[in-house]
Amino acid sequence: MTRKISLLVPLFNSSRYLDRLKHDIDHQTRPFDEVVMHDDGSTDDTIEKAAELGFRVIRGGPQKRQSHARNRLLAAATSSFVHFHDHDDSIHPQFVERMLTACSSNSVAICHFAKTTPSERFIFGHDFTNDYNLVFNNFVHVNAMVVCKDLARSVSGFDEDLTLCEEKDFLFKILRQGALVTIVPELLAEWRIQNSSFMSSQGWTGAALMLRRFMQNCLPNDSRETTELALEYALRSAWDYYYACPETIIELRQMFRYLSKHGLHPRNGLGKKSAVLIRSIGPVAALRLRRALSKNVFAIA
Repeated sequence: MTRKISLLVPLFNSSRYLDRLKHDIDHQTRPFDEVVMHDDGSTDDTIEKAAELGFRVIRGGPQKRQSHARNRLLAAATSSFVHFHDHDDSIHPQFVERMLTACSSNSVAICHFAKTTPSERFIFGHDFTNDYNLVFNNFVHVNAMVVCKDLARSVSGFDEDLTLCEEKDFLFKILRQGALVTIVPELLAEWRIQNSSFMSSQGWTGAALMLRRFMQNCLPNDSRETTELALEYALRSAWDYYYACPETIIELRQMFRYLSKHGLHPRNGLGKKSAVLIRSIGPVAALRLRRALSKNVFAIA
C-alpha cells in the first residue's frame, strides 16, 4: 500500500512566513501528497499570498485559535497520514521521507525536534520513550508528529477549549486509544517561540487554567501507572507556575479540589520532604510554604 501524507497548516497573519514555507515544501526529498491550510481570520494579505503561491486555503473567521483550525484541516484531509505544522516553523527537507517509513495504521511517528527561543535552543528527543512518559515527562510538539488520520479522527482531534497543553492532550488521547508509537531518532523538526506568540501572551495564570483543564481531561483514569504520572506532572507544573507567579494559586486550588473530589491526591514529584509536607497540610499550603522557604534561602545567599 502506498502511504500518502497531508500537510495541514493553520494560518493567522502568516503572509511573511509563506515564501519560506513554500520553499521547504518544494524541497522535500519525498513530497507531501496534499497541502491544505486554514486561515483563522487574518487581517493581513495571508489569503491572497497563499493563493498566489498555489496553496489550497480553507477560509475561517472570526478567530478561533489553532485547535479549531487543526480540526477543520483534519476533517478536510484526504491522505492516510497527516502532519500538522505551524506556519512560522521550517520543515527539514527529509521530513516526509524519514517519517513516512515509520508510519503504519493506528500509529503516530515522533521525531526529535529543536525548541528555539530568541535567546536559546534546546533539543527534545534523547530521552523519548514510547509510552505515557511522552506526555507527562516530555513534550512533543505537533511539528514532530505524523499521525494516522483515522486515529486522529477517532479521538475527535484537538480540544478546542485548550490554548496550551492541546498537544499533550491530543497525544494522551491517541495513546489511550491504543496508538502504536514509533520514535524516529533524528532531528527533523523545529519549534520556534517568539515574543509575539499567543502562547507567550497568556501568562502564567492562563497556563495554570490550561493545566487545570488538561488534568480534568486526563483524570480520573483507569490505569494506576498513568494516573501516578499525571499526578506527578500536575504537582511539578503547579510548583513551577506558583513559584513564577503567586496569582496562579486560584486556578491551582481549583485543580487540586477537582482531583481531591475524585480521590486523587498528588504528593510525589517535588522530593521526599515535600511529599511528607503535602500529606500533612495539603498541596496548596505546601506550595506556599515551600515558596516562602526557598525565597528566604535565596535572600540569605
